Amino acid sequence: MASAPPLELKFSPLQQIFSLVGIIGALVWYLGRFLWNAFHSPRGFDATLIMMTIAIAGLIAWSIYDSARRMWLETGLYLRADEETLTVATRLGRRSLRWDEIYAFTMEDKSTRGEDGYWLSLRGRENEVLAQWDRNWCRFSGGQIKRCDEIEAFIKQKLRVLGRLKDEKTEATRLWEQLKPMSSGEALEVKTNYGWIGWLAIILLLPCAFFSWHHPTGGPFVGSGFLFFAAIGFYLLGADGALRVNEETVEATSAFGRSRMEWSEVVAVKMDEQGGSLTFEGVDKRIVFSGPSCWKNAGKAEMLLFLAARCEKRRIPFDIRAKPFFGGSKNVKVRR
Repeated sequence: MASAPPLELKFSPLQQIFSLVGIIGALVWYLGRFLWNAFHSPRGFDATLIMMTIAIAGLIAWSIYDSARRMWLETGLYLRADEETLTVATRLGRRSLRWDEIYAFTMEDKSTRGEDGYWLSLRGRENEVLAQWDRNWCRFSGGQIKRCDEIEAFIKQKLRVLGRLKDEKTEATRLWEQLKPMSSGEALEVKTNYGWIGWLAIILLLPCAFFSWHHPTGGPFVGSGFLFFAAIGFYLLGADGALRVNEETVEATSAFGRSRMEWSEVVAVKMDEQGGSLTFEGVDKRIVFSGPSCWKNAGKAEMLLFLAARCEKRRIPFDIRAKPFFGGSKNVKVRR
């Protein structure tokens, strides 16, 4: 019987070139252009304006640079799976493994180097990490996402045949009960990390709005732009909230209100690929909360494990690769 063709995931040189262009553009276009304008202002050298420009432009440049740098790392990912071996290559190294060397296939929210993400790990007999890659390192196109899903399914099927995924349908429940009995009744809570971003936007952008409004090269148009982004800072302060979950209820709170659902009302739990949103869906109800990428680290791992275990126990679908949801909660508001 002919063996199945190998599954292969790789990135094109164009994607690598695009990531390098992003790194250069972040430094030259944003930081360089703002500094040029500051030093050539009609009002002459203004130390206060230049320092504010450096602070704001530096934050923008770093944000784009960090995203472009991560893209550069991502374009180094290469996966190949066949009947005999599994090859994993990143910019940090390359590893080819026989199937009999792999004893577990797990997902963590941090790499062995401490980087955040959704890290897929191949583990050996002693539970050591043999190879690791970020699950989001295949998000550039629908075809690449589909191929990565196929490789993940292939890995699980091979390990299932080897008898190393016997309890996969109740794995989260088993892990949670090792950590804390399901009958403990203790509620878990995670909080979002929007607050500091909101304060930073307000502190930096309100003075920029004031100076731009009264500057000859700015005026109301430019000042209004800064005010708009400062208003987003106020929104982030209000959106900063907490998700509290126990065996019976799911509750989300923020300055905009409190939402609550019973687990008996939940028919599906969905989280998008990047972990930006988490949705608890009912027949005619819905709680939408920020996903784990927006949570503080305290309690994050425990909350994700508890949600997976709770969904297993109640046989609720838990889709961790759903499309991002930008709507709001529905029919779940309660009084404080």
